[in-house]
Amino acid sequence: MLVDIATIFAVTLLVFEVLPHSVAFFTLASIHTTVSQKVLHSVTALLCVLLFRTFLMVYKRQWETAKILNYLNVMVADILAGIVYYIITEFLFHSVYPFLLTLSMFMMIDILTLFIRLSYQGVVEDCFEKKAGSGSGDTKKLEKM
Repeated sequence: MLVDIATIFAVTLLVFEVLPHSVAFFTLASIHTTVSQKVLHSVTALLCVLLFRTFLMVYKRQWETAKILNYLNVMVADILAGIVYYIITEFLFHSVYPFLLTLSMFMMIDILTLFIRLSYQGVVEDCFEKKAGSGSGDTKKLEKM
């Protein structure tokens, strides 16, 4: 969960602070917002993602042996979180952020999350392979059979 919080923080910092200085699409949306509104949007995005990932039991899964359904669960949770985030910011906060900005922000969160989880799974698999390879000769005999 801490990795997810850091991921969401990095993406919201990128979307609300870094990209508006270099990409016109992000500049148009962030010109009319204050720092407190950006923080409110970031906290809302964080709560939406954590809420839907908790509802879909993403945090109960073991990521060492994750299967495709685990990754699809993360994607579905993030899609639902993005929809709820857009509805909340559009109708309650009267946001100036367009739908495409919300979509790109949540897709960046999703891509970064999946990258981190896949990298973690790859590192864990490499560690298990090294442990199995450095074992006694009995494990090597079993592999040949």
